[in-house]
Amino acid sequence: QTKGIPLFSLESKHPLKDFDIIGFSLGYELTYTNVLNMLHLSQIPVLASERNDSHPIVIAGGTCVLNPEPMADFIDFFLIGDGEEGLLELLDSFRDWKQPGKGAPRKQLFRQVATIPGVYVPSLYQVEYQADGLFKSITPTVAQASPTIQRRIVTKLPPPVTKPVVPYIEAVHDRGAIEIQRGCSRGCRFCQAGTIYRPVREHPREEVIQAAGELITNCGYDEVSLVSLNTSDYPHIDELVANLSHRYRHHNLALSL
Repeated sequence: QTKGIPLFSLESKHPLKDFDIIGFSLGYELTYTNVLNMLHLSQIPVLASERNDSHPIVIAGGTCVLNPEPMADFIDFFLIGDGEEGLLELLDSFRDWKQPGKGAPRKQLFRQVATIPGVYVPSLYQVEYQADGLFKSITPTVAQASPTIQRRIVTKLPPPVTKPVVPYIEAVHDRGAIEIQRGCSRGCRFCQAGTIYRPVREHPREEVIQAAGELITNCGYDEVSLVSLNTSDYPHIDELVANLSHRYRHHNLALSL
């Protein structure tokens, strides 16, 4: 900031303001100020209303976007719920809008993506608040915007990712990650994630075992993390761990739960 150098990507060193899309995963409310600071350091207008067609599209997903209004002034659109299918639909819409020769304004893109289930475009709604600042109502201002945004739910989890981009800089958790189940059966009322990620969906045991081997082969990892809200609730977790340890014993595989 002191030198006036715009924030850039970690590996390619490209300024973020030159990207087509900037995406944030909002898992905790305390990260909101980081989003604003990153936009500011990138020399991108923090307020969505001040951006034009020369600026990147700023999107957000994650658990916190089920309550999007605190960040609605800064994000162009939110993807609410599971992202595996919705993100691909968003990118297809963006690719269509970005085709050479079209020259359509970004408002047209916003109206187009607003028809995708689970996508909330704040600029296409009128929000009212009560005198004490509490939320009162939200009304669509265009026909494409749905009065109610339904959370996206992937009914059948896709196979685990086994060919991720491997960074050539130091990562915080330098290991493979395999999601073994999504959701939690406990139903604790204080737990945000346990409610948001309902219903419980599981990856078949053999699918997890195969994915671990592919991660080792493709990425060179010697440690794999079995990821879920509560890994110990996975059916027959003891058998899964035993099978993984035995099958990949020659790789000295370490497991993180």
